[in-house]
Amino acid sequence: DGFVVIDVETTGLNSDEHVIIEIGALKVVNGEVADSFQSLIKVPDRIPASITSLTGISDDMINAQGRPIDVVVGEFLSFVGDFPLVAHNIRFDIDFLNAACNRLGLKAITNRCIDTLSLSRRLIPGLPNYKLESLTEHLSIEAEESHRGFSDCIAVSELYLKLMKMMDPDSESQTT
Repeated sequence: DGFVVIDVETTGLNSDEHVIIEIGALKVVNGEVADSFQSLIKVPDRIPASITSLTGISDDMINAQGRPIDVVVGEFLSFVGDFPLVAHNIRFDIDFLNAACNRLGLKAITNRCIDTLSLSRRLIPGLPNYKLESLTEHLSIEAEESHRGFSDCIAVSELYLKLMKMMDPDSESQTT
């Protein structure tokens, strides 16, 4: 009856070389937001200027609000439990989360994973691109700032619920 939308912001694109700087998650039960999780993560190196420009996450923010990765990942894993995970291009998020788990000596995430990027490509053919911003605009989903964990989770949850209705228009809301 539920799922957890996840989004990570990182210092780059390679999970072997780069690290998570923010985790956002939104627990949705019966089509309604039941709980949320968001945390910045302290990192040893400076945030690249390109990442600060994209996400708005600065070194000052990380220094003031960031928490240790082991604490954040532990809380995140407890938050998601065994709920199915939903994300836009979920492989990216899972690769980074599992790299963090591996570095911390934790077991890999094995939750069922649902990718709104793949679903969108299948259910809405012919779009020029399938970026989250483009899909939210195409489907008239109000979205706040993009490339921030929590606001992206809100947009992805609404996208996922709309995609589920496209798959089964007679259903009020499907979740898995």
